[in-house]
Amino acid sequence: MAPPQRSHEPQGTHPDQVWGEPEFLGASAGAAPSRVGSAIRGRFPHRYRRPLVALLLATCLGAWWADQHRRSDEFTALITSAQHGQSVVDDSDRRVASMIEYVSPLLHAARTPPDVRAGLDQIVHASAVQAAKNLRAAAAQVAAVPVWGWHPDQIAARDAYVKDLRTRAAYYDLFLAPGSGEPGTAQPVSIETGWATARLAFLAAATSAGQRTQVDQMLTK
Repeated sequence: MAPPQRSHEPQGTHPDQVWGEPEFLGASAGAAPSRVGSAIRGRFPHRYRRPLVALLLATCLGAWWADQHRRSDEFTALITSAQHGQSVVDDSDRRVASMIEYVSPLLHAARTPPDVRAGLDQIVHASAVQAAKNLRAAAAQVAAVPVWGWHPDQIAARDAYVKDLRTRAAYYDLFLAPGSGEPGTAQPVSIETGWATARLAFLAAATSAGQRTQVDQMLTK
């Protein structure tokens, strides 16, 4: 009897199949999912699968709720700082207007000497410069409100309102400044545009009807 010889063909394959042929590779790949599934079933018994799915769902819902809660907190912080900003805007406009009204009789009188008129301009300008300083401080307070980077609506509302306050400050910096000429009674169009942009941005960032009502009450003509 001839001694047994080592076969060069893989065991369990057809004699005509050899390693590397597509049919053989396809058969091997087809067995992979069943082995992975068996491993998962072996590691997580059936009684643990439902609790595991429930835990994953609870984690996702918790993350979503936390994110929504954070958005609401950010809006509350922004609207609070913006309310302070609006108080500064109103106070600045009122103070400068009052100063203009106070000096107007002498400022526009035909007999007022030029040096006296220049001095009155400086009084109004000094009041406007103080208003600009207050507006920049209010803008810095709004800009300091922390907002997560993946909350674009809150970021847009913050940046738009900061820009509005800084535009107003720049306007008052030049109000009756030497060489700037006497300004008209109407504010620049850039201030009107900035205010409207900030209002729309805050409405977009609001997460509830109550917050939108706050915006309507705060940013109104």
